[in-house]
Amino acid sequence: MSGQLWAGACLYHDGADEARLSLLAAESVALDLPLAALSNALYHQPDRRPLADCVVLYS
Repeated sequence: MSGQLWAGACLYHDGADEARLSLLAAESVALDLPLAALSNALYHQPDRRPLADCVVLYS
């Protein structure tokens, strides 16, 4: 199964990124998972924003 599972992390710029990334890094090492950087993209085209706004509102 090597290479099939990764841990993902993205920045939220909420003041807790450093602590969150530190915890994720430690857990990814403990689980022997590579840590991948993720974007926080919610949609790929501007006309999809209304749908993304609804998803965020109700999640």
